[in-house]
Amino acid sequence: ILRAWTGEQTSLEGRFWKIPEIEVVPKPLQQPTPPVWITATSASTIAMIADRGFHALLGSYLTPLTEIKESFLDEWERALVERGIPRGRLAVGHNQHVYVAETDEKAVEECEEHLKWYLKTVSSVCPKTIVVNGIPQYAEYGGFREYLANLDGDFLFKERTLVGSPETVIEKIRYLRDEGNLDVLVPFMNFGT
Repeated sequence: ILRAWTGEQTSLEGRFWKIPEIEVVPKPLQQPTPPVWITATSASTIAMIADRGFHALLGSYLTPLTEIKESFLDEWERALVERGIPRGRLAVGHNQHVYVAETDEKAVEECEEHLKWYLKTVSSVCPKTIVVNGIPQYAEYGGFREYLANLDGDFLFKERTLVGSPETVIEKIRYLRDEGNLDVLVPFMNFGT
C-alpha cells in the first residue's frame, strides 16, 4: 500500500493474496503518503506501531477510561520513550461512545435504549468462542460476547463511555488528554437506533 501510494507501480506475491502490477490513480495529495493509523489492543502491537513510525488508535471502546490510560496510552508513551521518538511526532487516538445532554441523568435516559440495542446487536454477531491457532493477542476476544451482554448502569455509563452533561464529558475528555496524552478523540456518536 505504501509503495502504491508513493506513485510506483507495485505488485504483491503474498501468502494469501496475489495482486498483479497496479498503479494507484489518482495519486494521494499527501506526500510521501497519507498518514497511516493502526489500531492496537495489546502491548506487542503498540510496540510494532511505534517501530514502524505510524500513528496509533488504541484500546477498545467500552473499556474503563482508567484502563485506556494505564494499559494503552501509558504503554504508547513508554514505547515512544524507549525508541527516542519525540512526543508529538506520532499521534495517538481513541474511539469512544459519546452522548451529551443537559444533565448526566438525562444523557443516560436518552441514550440508554440505543446504546443497549447497539451492545445487543454487536454481541449477537460475536462468536461464542474464538480459536485462532494459539495466537495470544486474540485470546481476550473469547469472552467479548458475554462482556458486551453484561454492560449496564453505572458500570457502563460512568466508567466506559463519554455519556453525561457537558461538564462530565469535558472532565472525562480532559482526563484522557491531560493524564493520558491523548491527541485525537474519535467520537462514536451515531450508535444504536
